[in-house]
Amino acid sequence: MNLRRNNIIHSFCEYITRLALYSYHKIEYEGSENIPSHGPALLLPKHTSLKDIMLEGAFLKGQCNRYGNWVMKSGLPGMYSLLGGIKIKRPKDIKKIKDKKKRRAILEQAKEFNKQTIQYIEWIYRNGEIVIVHPEGTRTVGKVNTLKKELVDFTLEISEKYSLNIPVIPIGIEYESLGSPRSKVYLRAGKQLDIKTPNLMDIVRSEISRLSNMNL
Repeated sequence: MNLRRNNIIHSFCEYITRLALYSYHKIEYEGSENIPSHGPALLLPKHTSLKDIMLEGAFLKGQCNRYGNWVMKSGLPGMYSLLGGIKIKRPKDIKKIKDKKKRRAILEQAKEFNKQTIQYIEWIYRNGEIVIVHPEGTRTVGKVNTLKKELVDFTLEISEKYSLNIPVIPIGIEYESLGSPRSKVYLRAGKQLDIKTPNLMDIVRSEISRLSNMNL
């Protein structure tokens, strides 16, 4: 198996998007010391805007000298795979298809597609990569929704299967204003959490809320 991300293309696009972000917003980072300098990790950021992924990439490359791999819905352009995107077919998207026969056929295709995706995530963890999942599952403004834990549970399985230390790191993102030029944006990486921590998702949700300066 090979890495789908192209680091040269990723670095170039990250540089361009970083210039665009910095020309529009005043960005402040906190907690870069909480990102491991090497080895696997699972980052769980707040998801408020389409800018989030650009911000996360700028933080990882510019502040931590690391590359990220983002788990994202399959409908996005193929170019995202070269930038670190890992596409997954979401059941809620398939359920929107009204034709039952077509929906059933796509569901079968999705099972095989997602099986290959899971195998790839397992492989990149074993190769010391960072995986990023927006655990709310969708963009929400002003609050932190209930978190989805499927990828966290899978990461726990991988960590136990291969005796890997895969820390979980909550990420808070706070926009002073999404649409105002020169408004401030804060990205705050929380402390590493042991993936075996009891009630982990409750702790992560609380931390994302605190780091994003939001209410639950």
